[in-house]
Amino acid sequence: MSQIGVTTRVAQGVRQRTLLADIIDKTTANIKRTEDDTKLANDEIAFRQGEKTDLQSDLSRFQGELKTIAGYQGTLGKVYQEVRESLKATFLAAKQRATELTVLQGKAAEEINQRTAAAQAASAPPLRAGQAP
Repeated sequence: MSQIGVTTRVAQGVRQRTLLADIIDKTTANIKRTEDDTKLANDEIAFRQGEKTDLQSDLSRFQGELKTIAGYQGTLGKVYQEVRESLKATFLAAKQRATELTVLQGKAAEEINQRTAAAQAASAPPLRAGQAP
């Protein structure tokens, strides 16, 4: 082999080693970047799973509070209806008593008028013949 052939082969070998070294460097950098991104993704997953757990706990408490409030609303609704019925009965009774009172006042006024007329008639002097009442 000639000197030129050896030099060419050496140059090709150097280029191939340089290309391989570049490929290895790029691949190593890609692997490093992938590992870093994987770590970031795993950290984000862990954070989101913690958030999910917290939100599920909040949802559970909220649903419990919702049941409690619904029960309280039902109780208040019953109390409201009872109070409303009681007030209705009281109002109707008062209205009936007012009607009865009006009737009794009318009867009392009529009786007072009759007694007053009778008392006036009894105390009036007797009429003389030819006198107008």
